[in-house]
Amino acid sequence: MITIRINQNEDGAEQDNSLTVDSTLHAVDDLECGALAVSGAFECDGDLSCGDTSVSGDAKIRGDLECGTLEVSGELECDGDLTCADLSVSGHASIEGDTACASFDMSGEFDNAGDLSCTNAKFTGGASIDGDITCDSLYVSGNLGCHGDLSCRDLKVPKNGNASFSDGAVCRSLDVDGHFDTDGDLTCDTSVKISGKAYVTGDTVCKSLDVDGIFSTADDIQCSTMSVSGTLEADGDVECGECAHITGGTVIKGRLSAKTVEIELCGEKKTEISSIKGERITILPRAGASETPETAEIVKSIVGDVVTIDCVKAGRAVGRILKIGSECRIETAEYTESIEISPNAQVGCVKGS
Repeated sequence: MITIRINQNEDGAEQDNSLTVDSTLHAVDDLECGALAVSGAFECDGDLSCGDTSVSGDAKIRGDLECGTLEVSGELECDGDLTCADLSVSGHASIEGDTACASFDMSGEFDNAGDLSCTNAKFTGGASIDGDITCDSLYVSGNLGCHGDLSCRDLKVPKNGNASFSDGAVCRSLDVDGHFDTDGDLTCDTSVKISGKAYVTGDTVCKSLDVDGIFSTADDIQCSTMSVSGTLEADGDVECGECAHITGGTVIKGRLSAKTVEIELCGEKKTEISSIKGERITILPRAGASETPETAEIVKSIVGDVVTIDCVKAGRAVGRILKIGSECRIETAEYTESIEISPNAQVGCVKGS
């Protein structure tokens, strides 16, 4: 049975029309209607323009779909573009074109061969986007795979969430308690906070970087401040404008530079850095530690103005004021004003000016 209801004003003039499909309906051309409810099987061979729409059955649109709010608890296929006010998917929706909406709440399955543009998006189910994603806020507690770029204001990936972007991510802030990865660059205007796991193939640029979980990048990091209490792995250089504070495991294959570098060594956490450059550099065992930590290995050099180190193995240690602790092994120590070397330290050569 197909039910078509015509709503009228008191004077009998048509106000709008609504279409309810609880059996089978096949429209062979473009279709315009008011509200649309599909609990049966509906197919439109052209474009569909309608009001608020709900799909609990099976709907196939061979052209574009333009509607008010759209709720999909059944199956929706659209071969063209989707434009709607608010989009909610608890069933399965497949869009071959672009999707544009105000808010997007996805707890089912969503496949989009084009771009996704919205104000607020929440993914608690599984979604695959072949194009780019542009939005204000993005929340991913399910699984999201995007084969294009991400451009958003705020991105949050809570525990058990999984967000993957093939071509890079640009956002104001990033908060990851689950899993995040991108094969491109990561650019954030303000903060990057990692308490879960994050992997970046390209460069990372942000104002502040806070790593309490695991952060790995195959290229460079540029930030103003950095705090590492978890694990950081960087194949390139790490450039911090102001301060780098490290208490966790850190492997940097390039150079670490900052005005202030503070590294607290504790337990078996590995610290291996190619070289360090800064104004004030401090590398010491954590205060109150009950056991001697693993030695920090600075492969090439430590160069600063005021340098205080212990439990460090390095090729060169250079400073205006240089203090070398008992557990250090330094090939060459160079100073311009003063130097203090523990009697138990191993220093190959000392140069002063």
